Amino acid sequence: MINEQYSFNKATLSIEKLENKSSKRLKKILFFSILFIAIQFAALVFTYPIFKSENSRILKRENQKLLNEYLILQSKLELAETTLEDLEKLDDSLYRSIFSLSPLPASMRQAGRGGHSPYSTLENYENSDLMISTSSRLDDLLSKAKVQTESYKILFKEQINFEKKNRSIPALRPVSQEDSHLSSVYGIRLHPILGRYKMHHGIDLAAPIGTDVYSPGDGKVIKIERKSGYGNEIIIEHEFGYTTRYGHLSKILVQKGQKITRGQIIAKVGNTGLSTAPHLHYEVKKYGQSINPENYFYADVDPKKYVQWLKQ
Repeated sequence: MINEQYSFNKATLSIEKLENKSSKRLKKILFFSILFIAIQFAALVFTYPIFKSENSRILKRENQKLLNEYLILQSKLELAETTLEDLEKLDDSLYRSIFSLSPLPASMRQAGRGGHSPYSTLENYENSDLMISTSSRLDDLLSKAKVQTESYKILFKEQINFEKKNRSIPALRPVSQEDSHLSSVYGIRLHPILGRYKMHHGIDLAAPIGTDVYSPGDGKVIKIERKSGYGNEIIIEHEFGYTTRYGHLSKILVQKGQKITRGQIIAKVGNTGLSTAPHLHYEVKKYGQSINPENYFYADVDPKKYVQWLKQ
């Protein structure tokens, strides 16, 4: 080869081939590169256990911290479960009974969840059982709390209706007890003018002309008219099927369509229509069926008086 060079070695009396200078440099570079890699590898081999040990300690510490947090969460879940159970018992035994509602069935309270397991992603870990148990208890608690929340929504609506119903029930005497007395009771009686036995669908409260007449409950005036029998009369429609009638009035202080509140003065006692003396004829009906108004005076009259009127 043209680039190859040779020399005579006097010691060995032989011709030897001369190496290229660039080749020598390349060999040196290759040698040092291999030496550097070997040193790096050796350093890695010796230091790897140290790094591995440190990472293990960090990971172990983090796992212990996570385990402690799960244990704390378990104790809090136990308290929340006990509290919710107490609320459920109060709901079924007290709150729902107040509004005549049946207790929620156990199957609804449990609020079970079907389908495949939602905790497959938590499997195959060191503390998988604890993680799955905690997640399951938390989901059960949330489901039961949702059921209880819906129950409270129903109770809240019932409470509004309950209060509204209480305001609508004709529970007050329409004329003050101090200013009136019962002159005719509910039931079959001898009519004082017609002279024959006839059903008396209300009661008569004798009082001086001009005595205040009160509305016994919230409602709305649906009729104002003058009749030959009842004279000047008012009919008030209360909610939940109740209506009340007031007859023989001397003066009417409300208008048709007007909303009325319990205790509001709506008229004055009179002697109009078929009447032998000043009094208020008072009727109570529920869903069109007449009932004894005395049964609704319990909120305004002492028990002895109430019993006396029932005996009459």
